[in-house]
Amino acid sequence: MVLLALAEAEPLKAYELIAELGRLFSATYRPSPGAVYPALNALVAEALLEV
Repeated sequence: MVLLALAEAEPLKAYELIAELGRLFSATYRPSPGAVYPALNALVAEALLEV
């Protein structure tokens, strides 16, 4: 849900989303491309995001 909210707020590249997640959750969560890219692909497959 956080990815979707960030992506809808403004157009961002995947690495920018990862950086923003890092800023938001720096103390508790460090996002990795291996977690973020599959989640983004799933959102695209569900037609919730456009590439």
